[in-house]
Amino acid sequence: MNSFSLKELEFFHFSNVFGFDEAGRGPLAGPVTIAIVSFSKETLFQIKEGKVLQGLGDSKKISHKKRLDLFPKIKELAQLWCIQSVSSKYIDCFNINQAIFYGLGKAISKLSAQDSFFILDGNYNLNQSLYWKKFPEYISIPKADSMIISVAAASILAKVARDAIMQAYSKKIKGYGFEKHMGYGTQMHTLSIREKGLSKIHRRSYCKNIIL
Repeated sequence: MNSFSLKELEFFHFSNVFGFDEAGRGPLAGPVTIAIVSFSKETLFQIKEGKVLQGLGDSKKISHKKRLDLFPKIKELAQLWCIQSVSSKYIDCFNINQAIFYGLGKAISKLSAQDSFFILDGNYNLNQSLYWKKFPEYISIPKADSMIISVAAASILAKVARDAIMQAYSKKIKGYGFEKHMGYGTQMHTLSIREKGLSKIHRRSYCKNIIL
């Protein structure tokens, strides 16, 4: 038995209950990636009891190897899931929150999940979205990725998917070390920006204090 709550059960009168999380809110380069995950009631109990997805947790607190192990298992066990990335250009045009809202809206549309309930990690207010005029019912809970099963699962899908994107970029855009820092503002990365300038995947709005 693990320490996860079964918060999802409070909302099972909806068609589906999804956990939501994002990866890539803070990096200087690359997309932001969101994921939504819905489990059946039976699967939630199995995860809670430690029968499946052993080691599930907030993606930031578990090893890269464990995330890779859990990634396909989550997709197999989930009744519905979706991963959506939003480009650095969109982030620069609108801002990171609007990019996240846009990604969530696209994922909802792909799954036709308008009649579902969403548990969001953080303090998001979807009413601030410029793109989507009407979102489904939701609740925002800080640190939900360490407390709520479907949100923890979403955090892993988002993190692994985004890391794969950045690793692919590292093979096409040389000299920045994206495969090492995944676009985050490490000393190595900022030095590379100062030496080489910005690549096509850098977030201009995030790099203003680096390129003077």
